[in-house]
Amino acid sequence: MNARDVENERKFLVADDFSPQTEGTSIVQGYFLASDGFSVRVRLYMTLEVYQLTVKGPRSGISRAEEETALSRTMAEALLQACGPRIVEKTRYPILGPDGAAWDVDVFHGANKGLRLAELELNDPMTSFVQPDWCLEEVTNDDRYYNDYLAAHPYSTWT
Repeated sequence: MNARDVENERKFLVADDFSPQTEGTSIVQGYFLASDGFSVRVRLYMTLEVYQLTVKGPRSGISRAEEETALSRTMAEALLQACGPRIVEKTRYPILGPDGAAWDVDVFHGANKGLRLAELELNDPMTSFVQPDWCLEEVTNDDRYYNDYLAAHPYSTWT
């Protein structure tokens, strides 16, 4: 990832009966800040031994500025501890859509267990794509489905 990027992302709920046929990657991420559309997080891809600090700006439609930098495992683990209870745990599965688009399906664990989200990152917000059958309602514009919100308001507490 470049030092400064713009993320163009669409989010969808995933059908409960969808079963990924690929190997997933375990992700743990903690949040320091989630305010006024900004977020600061530490992310640990445990099985890949990749550790990152990410700053995201407010969304404009499906787009938002993002800056990311690599961390050592020691630093990432120390920062994760500093996040306290604001943690999101999930397994990410890479899935090819019917048109060959690269989707990520996140199956959440811990306090967000039961939530399944599909994300599609686009090079341009206007890029067309074919929505897979296992994608349900689009939730791109619903802030509750962003990880920074889920860290403070876990899915298991929703009514």
